[in-house]
Parts: sequence; C-alpha cells; structure tokens
Amino acid sequence: MQIEYLDSSDTSASVRIDGEPVSYALPPIQGSQSECLFQVKTSKAGISAANGREIVAFVDGTLVHKQGVWKDRSKTLFPSKYIVFPQIITVMPRDKSLGKLEGGLFIDEVPEEIPGNIDDWNLSPEGVYFHGNRRFAPLGTWYKSEWNSDNGAVIGLCGSADAAKHLESIFSPGLRKPISKEGLFKGLIPMRTTALLRRFGDGRPHLVLDSLNGGNPAYGCMPVVFKQTA
Repeated sequence: MQIEYLDSSDTSASVRIDGEPVSYALPPIQGSQSECLFQVKTSKAGISAANGREIVAFVDGTLVHKQGVWKDRSKTLFPSKYIVFPQIITVMPRDKSLGKLEGGLFIDEVPEEIPGNIDDWNLSPEGVYFHGNRRFAPLGTWYKSEWNSDNGAVIGLCGSADAAKHLESIFSPGLRKPISKEGLFKGLIPMRTTALLRRFGDGRPHLVLDSLNGGNPAYGCMPVVFKQTA
C-alpha cells in the first residue's frame, strides 16, 4: 500500500492511495457509529465514510507523516479521540452446528443478510473469506489477545492484507497491540458490534470490538472523504 501526500488546508487533506486520489474532509465527524453514519447520510457536503484503506492512510497521516494539517490534532482529532470504523460487524454465536461460521465475524459496508454458507466465497491466504465488499473472518483468525496484520478482523476492517500490514507497520515493533472483545458471545443469535481504534499514551494501538455498538460518543470520530465526481 503506497500513500502520497498532496495539498492540504484547514478543511481538507488530499492523498493518493496506490495512485487513487482521496480528499479527506476535516475535521472528522464525531459521535458513536450510528451518530456518525447518520451525519454522513444527511450531510449536504458530498461526503462519505472513509473505507478501510482510507482509514489506514488517515492513521498514517496523523502518526507517521505529521506534516502540515496532519500534525494539528484539532483538525485530525485522532489519536486524541479514537477512530470509529463505519463497517457493520456481525458476530456469529459459539455454536458448533454453524460449522465454519461458528464464532466468525461478518464485516459489511451496509446491513446484509447472513448467508447459510460461504462455500462460494473466495478464501485469502490469511484465511479470510471475501465476496464482493463483504468479508468473513473465521473464529480462529481473529479471536486472540493481540492483533497483527494476520488477524482476520484487521484484514476485514482494512479491506485487504496489504492495508492491514501497513496499519501494523505504523506502530513501533515490539509494542503490544491488544484487542478487546468482551461481551461478544452472550447468546445463541448473531449480534452486531462496532470496531474502534485508539492509541494509549505509551503508543500501544488498541483495537476494540465494542459490544455497546459505538463506544462513548464523546470520545469517537469517523474519518470522512469527499465523494469523487466524474
């Protein structure tokens, strides 16, 4: 994943991600996931929620590039506030009758029906299933105490393995990268959750799969981009 930094101002910052132009609206939208998505939907500014690769580039800008507007936390908000991912995560229950779906994560851009099986989905070398814009991370790929670029949840949220590797490379080698996932298996039906990324004061990146569906609105922000026009 290659990021080229372009012009920026107090209200926008532009980059190229693998050659594709992206312009972020600054500052990000603030609130819980549902609040942020509602603001995106009702905005007249021509914006959309940043996708996985765009979020990775946003994190790179704030923690690695740190030039111009990227070093102004009043404009980027992260890492002072945690990042709220826009994807809808469905956690499957720990039920062996579900087969390979048991305990897995469906990661979707919009609400989707849960398929009876994923036999026709494409399987990546890392063990994550892809089907169009949908991702499925089996239990064994994501249910760990720490995350890295091979974690199925991270690959699904970032959109690809190379974007997940770039996200991991942003943080210093040797730092613990905890992943919180409490309260996700409380019943026998699928449940919705939200992913949050925050950075501790000592630099550790903390990925939270939030059973409260969005975290404390006072501390969350969602990067947004201007829609590309033809």
